[in-house]
Amino acid sequence: MTNFTVDKTKNKFLTKEIKDRISDLYERPDFKLFLRQLNEEIFWNYIKDEPNEVKASIALLLDEYTPGGIFYGLKSLPVRFYGCESVLTFDIPETFEKLEGLQLIGLTELKEITVSNYSPFFSSSDGVLYNKDQTHLVFCPVNWQKEELVLPYTVNEIDRYALCGNKHLKRIVFSECLAKIPWDAFDTCLSLESIEVPPDNQRFSSLDGVLFDKRMATLIKCPAKKSGKSFTVPKKTKTIAKYAFAGNQNIEEIVLGEGLRKIGMHAFSSCKNLKRIVLPDTVTEIARGAFAEDISLSSIRIPPKVKEIKIGAFSDCANLSDVIIPEGIEAIDTKAFRRCSSLTKIKLPKTLQSIQSYAFYRCTSLKSVSIPSGVKFILGSSFADCKALEAIEFEGTKEQWGQIKFYWRKINYRNSIKIIQCSDGVIYV
Repeated sequence: MTNFTVDKTKNKFLTKEIKDRISDLYERPDFKLFLRQLNEEIFWNYIKDEPNEVKASIALLLDEYTPGGIFYGLKSLPVRFYGCESVLTFDIPETFEKLEGLQLIGLTELKEITVSNYSPFFSSSDGVLYNKDQTHLVFCPVNWQKEELVLPYTVNEIDRYALCGNKHLKRIVFSECLAKIPWDAFDTCLSLESIEVPPDNQRFSSLDGVLFDKRMATLIKCPAKKSGKSFTVPKKTKTIAKYAFAGNQNIEEIVLGEGLRKIGMHAFSSCKNLKRIVLPDTVTEIARGAFAEDISLSSIRIPPKVKEIKIGAFSDCANLSDVIIPEGIEAIDTKAFRRCSSLTKIKLPKTLQSIQSYAFYRCTSLKSVSIPSGVKFILGSSFADCKALEAIEFEGTKEQWGQIKFYWRKINYRNSIKIIQCSDGVIYV
């Protein structure tokens, strides 16, 4: 009996350093003696001080030589696997009391998990790991071969990392009892097309394969490979949750309803094909990184009730050329428009009070900036590496500019700024 089925033609989990260390162990007389009477307890005591990678690798090598598998008798997994492409199945010992998906996501070719019927803590169904009474989904193998996962009706919670990195899952159907989902449960399910919720579920709902809370006040997750190029958010939706659309590979247009108030952290980040989105005037908050790395987005209008453009909100939007910032904005935070390399000009509102570090860093096409007189400070490197920027227009006086707190050497770092055009004359740099 062993814990693993291992494809011995694959050994990418053995780096040169690990191979060398294991070779050193094999050369030791005490280790050779140990191999003649190999058992699990002696094995783990022997290698307890070895690095985790060595522990994991040598465990796979010696698993088949132990009477009940290399982990038999242990209460938990003593190692975390990293990038192991050789393990195809994992039989969980009945002695295990604790196991987390985080420890298993490194088994990148794992197809199936099995559990002894005598285990008091875990069970498996169709190769997927649950707790004993199947109220928690613990882990679905990364290389699980099926495209649809229908949760048993007893499942009320999905553990964090339970679906992490799954390669083939396209459709997941919730149970009526499901009440708790980690916010990032589906973030790395890059083949997922649809999340479906039974009408009788009291916590969640779904529309066209997109996950919401029961009242549809919060849009929780749009699958990474949801079909269709356009999606209309219901008018009743008030919040787009963090990472809700992050990484979506198909959507080109998102229609947001009037009444939307909050766009969560990284809600639309890395939507590589998103070209069109209009933010309604009801929006009051755009969280950090909300549109970061949306490389197809060319224009955006910030709603008038937003007070702050937060950290990295539009960072790395390489095609963004048209930005409208309305009166009411008081702060542009760190890296807000970093590396927006198509941005040629920016008109800042009179209500603006601060520009934080690296706010326009490496906006390499930026030629024109107009800064209102009400700005109180500009932090270091706000316009660093803006190589096309030769002048800054300041709407206040020379005296007011002199009162602005800034680090000029940093603000002028690796760009071509030569003058500050104030309302009462020019300051030459």
